[in-house]
Amino acid sequence: MASSGIPGASFRRKSRMEVGSVGPNRISVGGRQAAIGLLWQPVRDGVTLRDQAELAGGPQSNLDLIAQFGGRQHGFGSTIEGLSSGMTAAASLFDPAVVGETWLGAFELSADPQRWWVVAMRNLLVYEDQAHSDAASAKQAFLETFRAPDWEHIFAPPKWCINGAKHAEIEQLLSFKSTVRLRQVDPTNRLVAWIGAGLLLAGAAAFGWNYYSGIQAEKEQREFLDALSKNKVDVPVPWRNAPRIEEFVQACGRDMEKLLILPLGWEVISITCEHSDSRLKASVRWKRDNGRSSTLRTAVYERVGLNVEQTGGGEGALASITTNLPGGSLDFVAPDWSAGKIEAILRDRFQSLGLEIILIPRIAKAGSRRSPDPATLSFNHHELTIATSAAVDEYARLISDVPGLVPTTLTYNAPSNAWTMSARVYHAVPSLGATGSQLH
Repeated sequence: MASSGIPGASFRRKSRMEVGSVGPNRISVGGRQAAIGLLWQPVRDGVTLRDQAELAGGPQSNLDLIAQFGGRQHGFGSTIEGLSSGMTAAASLFDPAVVGETWLGAFELSADPQRWWVVAMRNLLVYEDQAHSDAASAKQAFLETFRAPDWEHIFAPPKWCINGAKHAEIEQLLSFKSTVRLRQVDPTNRLVAWIGAGLLLAGAAAFGWNYYSGIQAEKEQREFLDALSKNKVDVPVPWRNAPRIEEFVQACGRDMEKLLILPLGWEVISITCEHSDSRLKASVRWKRDNGRSSTLRTAVYERVGLNVEQTGGGEGALASITTNLPGGSLDFVAPDWSAGKIEAILRDRFQSLGLEIILIPRIAKAGSRRSPDPATLSFNHHELTIATSAAVDEYARLISDVPGLVPTTLTYNAPSNAWTMSARVYHAVPSLGATGSQLH
């Protein structure tokens, strides 16, 4: 076992449990049936299990089985699809002492018929649990999940040639020490307490007004854009010639690295990169630590040919560099998601990963678009902020598929060794068409 490259495998002997496929969504582990392909969702406080099942799969999904995992996650399944109460949730069988807390794996369960299982954990919570009927779809799902950052261990077939992946037989990774079993969703939990009903009604009324106001604002925006389009007025949409998020991070990284200058007696406080009008501006701030201003000026000029501006009575300094954007545009990923879709997809994606994301909607009020001047047009969007001490380029890949996403700033805080990435995700505008080319 020592040659398998599996963490912990060389320190103890594991009994092998025969694993086989017994159906599209079931495997046999040591003679016991276990469910795969469950729909995993975060626990929603204050929501009944029945309502959580409907939120997870829709009112017609027949998700009548639930597995409660780690106190923070529910896995839903259906008896109609051959699962039953008391069956083990297969994703819970992986031994953390062997696979770690954050890992991704793809396993071939059967060659004829083809059955594959793509499964992953992040921070001991299920991130992926998919059953596939062919290798191609399994590999595609695996590669999509592989894009997420910070995997500790990756398991994949050698023929896939995945960089950094280990090969392991699935039997080597499982244990019955801690298992989670499916049970019936309790229908009695659907009762809603009368206490607090007034607050619920008040909340519903407030939501209704905000929703109506948002609908009116979007209607006015469509009418305004239609009028401008008919009159062939050029509308300065904010995503014109904007860089893709990955291009932005890479270009900013190059400029920010140039500014990471550490002369004797000076500390870097922060480096920020901003996108505006087809240009990138990277700026660095220093704090004096008994250093000389002349030392800093000389070091910066020799390194990047920039002049330094003194701040704070000589106790601080700053310099900036401006470059052209590295080409690219968002034409083919123009805004295509509604505000609700942006919220649902991004929050679910980051919650499933155990990562933090800040989303703040910016919706123009109804009646605010009466001016005929296109320069006054404000497009509805979400402000997106991600803070991390990990590799920021991995997080950029995590949101690179989001249409209408325009990066704004990238900041590196040197004392805390942390990154903050900000962007705007613009809402779908029907007047712009599928590609956003009608008004640009």
